[in-house]
Amino acid sequence: MGATALACLGLGSVVALVAPGPLVQTAAAAPATASDFNGDGYADLAVGVPLEDVGTIADAGAVQVFYGAAGGLSGARGRVLHQDVAGVADQAEAGDRFGSSVAMGDLNGDGFGDLAVGVPLEDVNGRADAGAVQVFYGSASGLTTTNQFLTQDTAGTVDVAEAGDRFGSALAVGDVSGSGIVDLAVGVPYEDIGRAVDAGAVHVLRGSAAGVTATGDQLVQQNTRGAADVAEKSDQFGKAVAIGDIAGSGKADLAVGVPYENVGRIADAGAVHVLRGSTAGVSTAADQLLTQNSKGAGDKSEKGDRFGWAVTTGDLSGNAKADLAVGVPREDVGKVVDAGAIHLFRGSTGAVSTAGDQVISQNTRNVADKSERGDLFGYSLTAANLAGSGKADLAVGVPLENVGSVVDAGAVAVFEGSTPGLRSADDKLIHQSNRGSDASAERNDQFAAAVASANLVGSGYADLAVGVPLENVGAAPDGGSVQVFRGATSGVTISRDQVLTQSITGAPSAAERSDRFGSAVTAR
Repeated sequence: MGATALACLGLGSVVALVAPGPLVQTAAAAPATASDFNGDGYADLAVGVPLEDVGTIADAGAVQVFYGAAGGLSGARGRVLHQDVAGVADQAEAGDRFGSSVAMGDLNGDGFGDLAVGVPLEDVNGRADAGAVQVFYGSASGLTTTNQFLTQDTAGTVDVAEAGDRFGSALAVGDVSGSGIVDLAVGVPYEDIGRAVDAGAVHVLRGSAAGVTATGDQLVQQNTRGAADVAEKSDQFGKAVAIGDIAGSGKADLAVGVPYENVGRIADAGAVHVLRGSTAGVSTAADQLLTQNSKGAGDKSEKGDRFGWAVTTGDLSGNAKADLAVGVPREDVGKVVDAGAIHLFRGSTGAVSTAGDQVISQNTRNVADKSERGDLFGYSLTAANLAGSGKADLAVGVPLENVGSVVDAGAVAVFEGSTPGLRSADDKLIHQSNRGSDASAERNDQFAAAVASANLVGSGYADLAVGVPLENVGAAPDGGSVQVFRGATSGVTISRDQVLTQSITGAPSAAERSDRFGSAVTAR
């Protein structure tokens, strides 16, 4: 695994990056409010392009939006958002990296999905890389540019913007208070807590009829009263966030990845905090700290595992409670260094259950392929009902998977959910050289560096969107792409896949060198 791969993926580097004209809708789509920007019943897709140049402004960043339809996603119906679009608060500046993170949900309860965009290297009042979040609201005509510009200096927030905080590095949406309107969690992994540099924090900002509000903002970190650990240097609490009703209370819970947490004397082993939702917001009173050394966990903490690099939630077992999947991309599998693994912890009344924790790697019995050095299995995760079984399925990104002799081409492993847990016997390994794929695997594409899932074509099944940020697009090296695979009764299917780039017919943009379109994707 070379330095280029490490730099792009943010593992081992200081900066983590962490269709033809309008299509006729031939089938009625199910309601898709949370992920539907224009209210047509089809989920929509937002793609982060954090290294997009805006005019002559290098690496200012952008987001490209594609609207869902029965025949597929269309370039002609989409739009490009950045900070120099007329009406957008603030302005594009060199190195902002607008679009490094994206999340969607109905943040004002009006029936249209809204889009939150992380701008982690935004300078705030002269403080370099303090970070910001832009929120764009949906309408019958799609996303509008009447937006909100949020920072830690926004009136009502309980902290202040500081140089290097990188507010907006991670985003998640869910109703933690049970108000009926979803809330926004914002990761600030480089927040200093007292003298603990880069310990990290998360803001939970309430959704309301007027939009996201800083009133009642909660700042959660490992020194918050009741938290199950303490803030330490370089923990990066908030590097990953996910929201789901794990405890079955009717209020969503917040899972926070802390991939550089030391477990005892084991450096950078990683941890995840699970904080209960309540009427008053996220509560640390019953904070649950998970590591690979937790009682009942199916593995053990080891140096540099980075458990918690990725987190996602979904009802994989069909018990009406969200389960928690945790990526451990630097897990050594036997003697295979940095092969990667994932844990699946069951949701249960009151808390996450470590009993029956399922650990899966590419060396797990019956899993397609095998663990290889530097694969980073578990780097990205998404859960949705891809097979229409009524249970969520789990897609696991393996961005540095070699495909045959093609180094670091990348792949995604898809596991079906079931009552006993993930079905490793029926998993599918999807990559760009699969038969029927409309693309081909190439060296260092890093297919599946980002993944998302939603019912984009109104079929009744969730579809899988896979980011390929280092895909060469024509004469644009590392221009980036997103490949969309349809869900079906038999699971994700390769046939009728769709390759999206900034140069797709009708798109209001063009692929350029090193844009890295597909570095972040959201389709909720």
